[in-house]
Amino acid sequence: MGPKPSVTLRFEGIDTPCYATLLSKESSTGPYSVCDPSKENAMYQPTDPDYEIYQAFVSYQDADGYYFLQYLGACSDETPFVWGYYPPQTFKVLLYFPGSDQFAVSSLTYECDAFHSYYTVHVENETIAQVVSEQAVTTQRIYRTIKEVGALVVRMALTIAIEIGIAFVFGYRKKQQILLIGGVNIVTQLLLNALLLLVNHTAGGAWAMVLYLPVECLIFLIEAAVYVFAIDHLVKQERETHRAIWFAICANAASFMIGFGVSYVIPWIG
Repeated sequence: MGPKPSVTLRFEGIDTPCYATLLSKESSTGPYSVCDPSKENAMYQPTDPDYEIYQAFVSYQDADGYYFLQYLGACSDETPFVWGYYPPQTFKVLLYFPGSDQFAVSSLTYECDAFHSYYTVHVENETIAQVVSEQAVTTQRIYRTIKEVGALVVRMALTIAIEIGIAFVFGYRKKQQILLIGGVNIVTQLLLNALLLLVNHTAGGAWAMVLYLPVECLIFLIEAAVYVFAIDHLVKQERETHRAIWFAICANAASFMIGFGVSYVIPWIG
């Protein structure tokens, strides 16, 4: 048995008993169809616990001619509504509040925009304020993530290119030294971005801005220490501590200033 399409509605703002359904643009979908007394196809009987709720939905007349297909369910902020088998392709959200005998219908229509479609329904005073497709939200998040990763890759490539250029000026031109500089920058750039992202999510963007320079200084100290102990050792040369430190200072200063200038011209990589 393969998976079946479904529509799931999650709710925010329901504080009284409520029932939900999807009004369909078509008069049937799969085993569900409009109640027709001549066909004796009613899916609820008078002995069923929710028969009165069912009757209320059957009597509802939609202004746009959408149909109630005899599928309903109780819902709340903790209880989503799930139409898990042949949901309508095009639908409106209809809520019924039995306590006040009031209906609330979405002003817009929606689509099964994925194999499993998820929507969040915002309810205010027993009316539908907004229905948000979680696919759209997820797509936006994915797009932002891809954009952020792309910007990180560009920044890393730019930083490595700048620092390798500075390395040539300082006489670090051997393959092992270039690979060391590239590797160190990949690690420190990932560390820098991870720390700032962590601060941003836990303490807010203001703290991330405040801590940016201290974190940059920490990154510089790490790079300087690695270069002092390894950049000459890799090519079996005598350690030149001062040259390694000055290289770290100049490389970081150059990449910081050039990166700042580039991010001003091309904001999306900042």
